[in-house]
Amino acid sequence: MAYTAERGRPAAGGKRIWVLWAVGAVSAALYAVFLHVSSGGPWWLSIAAGALWAVMTVGLIHWGQRRRARKLGLSGLAELAELGRAIKDERIPQDPVQQNVLRTVIRHNRKRRRLALWSWLIVGAVMIWNAVSMWHRHGPAAGIISSLFVLAWIPTMYFADRRQQQKLHHLELRLQELDSGRTPSAP
Repeated sequence: MAYTAERGRPAAGGKRIWVLWAVGAVSAALYAVFLHVSSGGPWWLSIAAGALWAVMTVGLIHWGQRRRARKLGLSGLAELAELGRAIKDERIPQDPVQQNVLRTVIRHNRKRRRLALWSWLIVGAVMIWNAVSMWHRHGPAAGIISSLFVLAWIPTMYFADRRQQQKLHHLELRLQELDSGRTPSAP
């Protein structure tokens, strides 16, 4: 795998499938523990179900990334990953074609975030239901721990989402400055 000089990151052609498998492993562990705690079934069944869940999670993420790359007119996942790193680092490519693609990706990301408001409601409802269920099935200690998790997780995710929206907005403003002939402000 080829690495860039900056921060030791994989180059645009490098594969980053290990990130997907890390997400899958975390997903498997969480699902197995949740299934075992909620159903009280044997561990081997919970681990097998968690492994199946991980394969499904990785498959869906990979399928969604490929679909998104095709929808945006990108050549592949490597280009999508490179643009994602550009957004994360708030840097604008020098190539005008890449700038247009970056502009399209930013517009698409902002649109998806506006349309995904319902996902916050679903995640909140599921987490509250889980806390109530844990309280009912396993007593107040489990319910309080689950409630504390909800109280920590939802604001954390909200502020992370707001930070990402601000990055997208700032990068979009810098691209507009570049279009108007002004030197873009520093990130």
